[in-house]
Formats: sequence, structure tokens, C-alpha cells
Amino acid sequence: MNIETLEGITLQPSSRHCLTSLVARSTLLCLPTTLLSVTTGQDQQSKELCSTQVCISATVFSKDPKNIEFSLYSKVPVGWLGIGIGGSPNSMPGNDIALCWPNATGNGALISHRSATVNGAPTPLAAGVSFKVQQAKSGLTSSNKDFACTFKRPLNLTTAPIPATATSLNVIFAVGLQAVRPATNGDPQQAAIQRHTYTGHGALTIQRKDGLSSDPNNTVTPPPQTNPGTNPGSEQDEILAAERLYQQLVKAHGILMTIAFLLIFPSGAIIVRFFGHLQHVFRWHRPIQVTGFLTVIAAFCCILVAVYKTPEGPPPLNESTHSILGVALLCALILQITFGIYIFHTFNPSVDLQKAFHRVTTMIHRLWGYSILIGGVIQVKLGLDRYGMWPTGKETIWYVFYVWIAAFAAIFVLGSLVKFVRRPKGETNKGDYNHEDSKHQNNNRQRGIEEDQYELQQHRQH
Repeated sequence: MNIETLEGITLQPSSRHCLTSLVARSTLLCLPTTLLSVTTGQDQQSKELCSTQVCISATVFSKDPKNIEFSLYSKVPVGWLGIGIGGSPNSMPGNDIALCWPNATGNGALISHRSATVNGAPTPLAAGVSFKVQQAKSGLTSSNKDFACTFKRPLNLTTAPIPATATSLNVIFAVGLQAVRPATNGDPQQAAIQRHTYTGHGALTIQRKDGLSSDPNNTVTPPPQTNPGTNPGSEQDEILAAERLYQQLVKAHGILMTIAFLLIFPSGAIIVRFFGHLQHVFRWHRPIQVTGFLTVIAAFCCILVAVYKTPEGPPPLNESTHSILGVALLCALILQITFGIYIFHTFNPSVDLQKAFHRVTTMIHRLWGYSILIGGVIQVKLGLDRYGMWPTGKETIWYVFYVWIAAFAAIFVLGSLVKFVRRPKGETNKGDYNHEDSKHQNNNRQRGIEEDQYELQQHRQH
């Protein structure tokens, strides 16, 4: 049984987000919260800030009073650990961030100094790293591959100064289960960090100890791993299985949304734009766009399941521009589909072609659709930024994305120019369902719509 003793307090973590503290040898206290703190009967705060995945401590040593030492210990195998101070107490903006991960041999750690202005990928500082890893206190454990990272930084660091008399500070932390992708030049500042799996925040007590960090009596003992009777392997397997499910659902969400907004919806729009003279063009347009809408619904369900399955629970809707725009696009699509159904079922080609109301509704439907296409491209870009985390912008996925967008833009622009040049002389923009078509083309489309509506009526009668 792994047990840790801090200042006379016996601590034992729980995989169910509870912390058991034996107070005065008689009181059992369990706090079901993500960020855990322990108090004695005299309300003395624990020296560490812990979650079910990581514990963090902060120490100032008497013989090194100008620096503060942070220690992060994972309770499960991880890819990287991160801590931020000096900014928002419960989110990334404004925080001075340290990201730490095992080195190639596992007997030490690498660290990167970054900053954040939004909840997203932190930016490496151009000035370099102001943190120094304590290699003797960092690395992977030999038994279960849990990771420890201890580093020190100046108290008066300009990016996030800490008062010399401070007794505590607000911190945010993050845990990533995926391994860090090293930069080709080996610079930790350029390493690619995959999105975190767990996050947390809280007030961290600053400990004061005599001597130096390297003194034998100041060595740091890793936190306990599990409760008595639990199987650490099974707990880790559950966590990793949940992470794999989350990643698979996020990938499915991204793939489906990309197919919908970069292939299906543009194809449906191009067909109507450039082949509107064909008799049954709307027989193709409608099922294509409905297929795209159903694909979006499936992708939306994937991300809903993913965020509700993650141990952190669903984030707030306004957490990111990607989330806000995603909900807005879904609402816009529902309105667009509804509007398209209304136009199809109320359109009478024998009387409606010259009606201003029909021309207005058709134009609104068209412009609304173009707006959704543009919003969808932006949304895919935001999704790649948020979940892909390719900071250099040189990976193949970005080339494919931009080439694909450029190709569709070229098709639309060149096709519009060709259509404009080939438009019959004397044709004006007033009166018919698609103002650039000739009378012969318009008659073909009328017959197609009439046949579609006739088949729909026959289907209803049967």
C-alpha cells in the first residue's frame, strides 16, 4: 500500500476523485472534487495540489530565496505535464506556461516555456526558456512509467512575477497522454504538443524549506498511486481506454465535418450554380445537400458523446470560437434545409417565375447557402488549429486543406466567368428562377420541377 506523509497528515488518493485524510486518527474526510485539498482539524492546508492524475508542489529554499521550485508528479503514464501561473486562475489566457515531458532516455525531462492568450495552443516564447529542470528529481519511474518533473524559475521573472512573501498562488495545470513530437532540430521550444486530456486549477501553497533543493533531506517523494485494494494497471487501462475513445470520436467528428463542408455542400452548390439549365438538376441538388446535413448531424453527435465521455465533462459552450461557430452553423443549416423545403413545396413555375416574393426567397436561400459554405471552411480551419495542433504549418494536412480550398474557389470563379461570357445577349436579370439562363434552359428547368412535384404528389396519394 502506497502512503505519503506530509507534516503529520497521512494522505491516500482515490481513483473516484476522493481524497481520504486521517485527521486526529479518528475523522474520515472525503471531498468529491476534481482539485483536491486536505486540511487538518486546525484547517492547515495541504502542501500539494492534487487531482486523480497529477500532484503539484511549490517550494522556496532558504539558501536559494530568489527562485521557486515546482514539482509535478503524474499518477498515470503520461505524454507531458503542464503548469501555468500569473494569468486567469481557471483558464489559459495570460498564463506563463511550463510544459514538461520525459527525455529520450526517460531518466530526465525536457521543458518548454510558452504563453497563452486564448484557450488553445500556447505560443513558445522567443526569448527562450527561463526554467531549469532539476534532472535528479525528474524522469520516468522504473516500475510503472509514471513521470516526475521538477524545475525552478526566478521569482521575479517578468512574464509572471511572484512576490517573495507570497504564501500561495493560483495555478492551472494540464495532462496530455500523447507523446510529444520533438522538433527536427531538437529544440524543446519547437516541439509539437498534442492537446491535453485532463485539466485543472486551484490555489497552490508555497512551502518554505531550509537549505538547498539538492540537500538529501529535501528530496521529493512521489505521491501515492492508488487506494488499497485497487489495481493500478486496471485503473490506467480505463483511463487510456477513455482517452482512446475520446480521440477516435474527435477524429470521426473532424473527418465527417470536413467531408460535409469541403466536399458535399460545395458539390451541391456548384451543381445548381453551373448546371441549373438541366431538367432534373434539383433532383441532384436536394439529396446531395440532405446527405451533407445528415453527415453534420452524425459529426455533431460524435463530438457530443466525446465531451460527455471525457473525465473532465463538457466544457462551456463559449470555451472557443470553434464551439460557438459550430453551434451557429448547425442552426444555420437547419434553417437552410427548412427554407429549401418551403421553396420546393410552394413553387409553382406557371405563376411564380415573375413574382418578386419568389425571387427574394430564392436569393435569400442562395446567399444563405454561400454564407454557410464560407463559415464551414472557417470552421474546418479552426478545428485543425484546435485539435490538430500542427504549429509549424508545414505538415501535409495543411497543404491538402489549402490546395482543396483553392481548387474549389478556382472552379467557382472560372465557372462564373464562363457562364457570364456565354450568357445570351440581351438577357437581363429580372423575372425568372435563375436570371442568367436562356428561355430554352428555363423551360427545361420548369419541366423538371413540374415532374418532380408531380412525382411527389403521386407518392403522397399512395
